[in-house]
Amino acid sequence: MTGLNTSAFIMRVRLKMGYNILKENPLLRVSDLAYSIGFNDPKYFSICFKKEFGFPPNRFPEKINATPEVFPDIFG
Repeated sequence: MTGLNTSAFIMRVRLKMGYNILKENPLLRVSDLAYSIGFNDPKYFSICFKKEFGFPPNRFPEKINATPEVFPDIFG
């Protein structure tokens, strides 16, 4: 249905959850966010986040203002 294997799908869902959480609270610490969405390693979360969205989560506050609305749902 999505064209992704199970682990890739779960990773994408978690990353999009992280994106949406940061959108609501852009000053949240990256490590707190990573643990809250199921990552055991904040550094690995940051690498995956950057690969998915093109910028690291700690640069989110400055990027969100320059980025159009994205990811309205997990399949979009």
